[in-house]
Amino acid sequence: MSGDRPIVKLKQWLNLLLFLLVAGIAGQTALAVNRAWQASTPPAPGSAIVIGDSLPTLAGSLEGGIPTTMRLATDTGAVTVLYVFHPSCVHCHAVAPMWADHFSADNQPVVRRVAVTNDVVESGVAYAERFGWEVEVLSVQDMKPGSREHSLLSRTPWVFVFDSVGVLRYQGHGSRLDQMMRAISTI
Repeated sequence: MSGDRPIVKLKQWLNLLLFLLVAGIAGQTALAVNRAWQASTPPAPGSAIVIGDSLPTLAGSLEGGIPTTMRLATDTGAVTVLYVFHPSCVHCHAVAPMWADHFSADNQPVVRRVAVTNDVVESGVAYAERFGWEVEVLSVQDMKPGSREHSLLSRTPWVFVFDSVGVLRYQGHGSRLDQMMRAISTI
């Protein structure tokens, strides 16, 4: 009988090992199935706006808290550039003087420039005045976080170029104004 004890212990260890192997295989299979499902799932309705997407309007408030729906698709053939900033963003402080020079030096009539913030409109206007920006300021403070347009606010400082029919043609960091201008010249 004493010779059976090591065999029983060995069987217990083998059963435990077999259980752990099966559990590991089941876990790996579940992960693989989950990854495949996520890759095949279409983007949610609030997914980011990307190059080639259309955005004909953007709702917000102008100076004085005046609600507005800004048309990005224009009848005049003008390109609309959104300069996204936030008054408390340290990176925005770094590019704000560049934007001021850009706004004052570049007066192309076919380009409409709008500074956009998700802060209160008064704070956004004060920030623009502090740096000498002579552009319209749009506050989109009330934009819902799950909305598609909210992706425009996820990075600051950032620029978005929309053609005259409201299609996004360029997006990039706010310090890359030269790349943005090249993109505008090809529209």
